[in-house]
Amino acid sequence: MDRPADRPYPDIAERTQLMVDVLALAFRMDRTRIGTVMLNNERSDASYRKVVAKATHAYHDISHGGDHPHADIIAYIATVFAGFLQKLKDTREGETSILDNSQILLAGSMLYGPSHDSKRLPVLTAGKGGGHVKTGRVLDFATAGDDNRRLNRLFLSMARNVGLELPRFGDAERPLEEFCS
Repeated sequence: MDRPADRPYPDIAERTQLMVDVLALAFRMDRTRIGTVMLNNERSDASYRKVVAKATHAYHDISHGGDHPHADIIAYIATVFAGFLQKLKDTREGETSILDNSQILLAGSMLYGPSHDSKRLPVLTAGKGGGHVKTGRVLDFATAGDDNRRLNRLFLSMARNVGLELPRFGDAERPLEEFCS
């Protein structure tokens, strides 16, 4: 496949699937245990029309709500993410799976597009982190009453779960106790 030109990728669905497949393959081959994939860019001019028929505008316009199919695009991204997690779950590592031995994070860049609200980001984690993470819970830190930046505390927790004894991450000096072993 030729490298695409410096413009929005012509088929966002193909690009998205390719990126998560490459990351899953890299994990399966044990070429890396750290990966980052940006599934979407809210400022993007990419079109999701091939996967969401009602998506007639560029994603940036759609992310601002109204009659546009923003929820349908988020559902599509969630479906791709679920497929990625399933690939990790299906790949065995001894008695467990890659997913069991991983900490995977999916985060949005804003809670509500029309107001550009980025104070409370939607975050989903998956994987047991080799037994360090209790799964199957919903943790709502929006009402915890602690103004310490909780996303940095999550990153600090994830680092500590893999054995990195960082004293801080950004402005976070303590991990989220609910997310550490």
